[in-house]
Amino acid sequence: MIPINSQSRWVVPLLSVVTFLGFLDTHLLLPIMALYASSLGATAGVIGIIIGLYSLTNTVANIFFGRLVDKIGYKFPLLAGLIGDAVSMVLYTVCRLPVHLGIVRAVHGSSGGLVGPATMSATANLSGNQKGKAMGMYGMSLAAATFVGFGMSGILVAKFGYRAVFLIGALLLFFGIVISLFLPQTKGYTSESTSIDMSKIFIKKKGLIIAYSGVFSQYFTLGGVVTLLPLYVAKLEMEAFHVGMLLAIFSVTSFLIQVPSGILSDKIGRILLVVISLWLCALSLVIIPFVTPTNVSIVLPS
Repeated sequence: MIPINSQSRWVVPLLSVVTFLGFLDTHLLLPIMALYASSLGATAGVIGIIIGLYSLTNTVANIFFGRLVDKIGYKFPLLAGLIGDAVSMVLYTVCRLPVHLGIVRAVHGSSGGLVGPATMSATANLSGNQKGKAMGMYGMSLAAATFVGFGMSGILVAKFGYRAVFLIGALLLFFGIVISLFLPQTKGYTSESTSIDMSKIFIKKKGLIIAYSGVFSQYFTLGGVVTLLPLYVAKLEMEAFHVGMLLAIFSVTSFLIQVPSGILSDKIGRILLVVISLWLCALSLVIIPFVTPTNVSIVLPS
């Protein structure tokens, strides 16, 4: 068997492609899921539940399958997750009622909970002594999946309809499955892991409370935006294309500001930046309801 250090030169780029394809389906659906659910007759409240089901099942699956990856290695869970995601994308095309969509979202979230831990574990274990570089490529793959998914879904829906997004997403996942077959296998950990008392960690490191609270607030807000922004944009007589472009702008801005903000946080501290960023998020949410079709048409002409 080839040593992992010598494998890392070709394994990490290959794994980055798999990571990109494995997360692309999620970001393909975010801009259009609210509109698709609405087209099936779902109300705003039901739409929120449908979108939230993915995150709910994905969170539980990440916890459970993360331990599974530690025990048996990453490859089988990765393949199972990608296959589950591909099947879920096909199942979206046969949904006829909101309840059907909710069930598929739950299944999709569960299978996606395999992909995340598997790709992270593989990146850490197959990168040899270049873990920093490998994790950087992993992050870039996630950022690329966000940008491409957000921009691509709106264009596809505008030209070919929702079905095209689901089937193209399934096809791309199939390519990810094929590529994953060429990745080397790793063994699970045989040593017993020590239990961690999270309450003691939070007591000793109170800064973690601020960090986790900030992340929770940010993603809680993002969940509301993903659910309600497409419906609001539709009221402004705009289409799925514009939703995708708006979210693509969001992802690009977030990507560009991360490194400068990280450097700035080293100089002035973290808490001030967390407070400023949360205030900016709140301000943007306050401004959105006052946006008129005229203002939007200046930025994104139809």
